[in-house]
Amino acid sequence: MRLPAVIAAAAAFIGLAACSREEEPVANRFERTEAAIENKAHALEAQVENEVGALEGRLENEADAFLNEVARNDAAANDAAPANSSRP
Repeated sequence: MRLPAVIAAAAAFIGLAACSREEEPVANRFERTEAAIENKAHALEAQVENEVGALEGRLENEADAFLNEVARNDAAANDAAPANSSRP
C-alpha cells in the first residue's frame, strides 16, 4: 500500500516541477523574432545597395569608355577627311 502512495507523491512532484518551469512569454518571443527579421532585412538591404552601387559604377565606366572611343573615332575620321577646297 505504501508503493502507490510513493508513486503518487513522485508523480505529483514531477508534475509540479514541470508546471513551475517558466516559459518565455509570447510577447518576448515575438519581439526577439521581429528583431531578428529586421536585422536580416537591414543586412540584405545593405548588401543590395552595395551590389547596385558597384554595378552602377561599372556601367558608368563602360559607358565613359565607349563614349571616349566614339569621340576618338570621330576625331580620327575628321582628321582623315579631305579638306574642302574653294578653288573653282
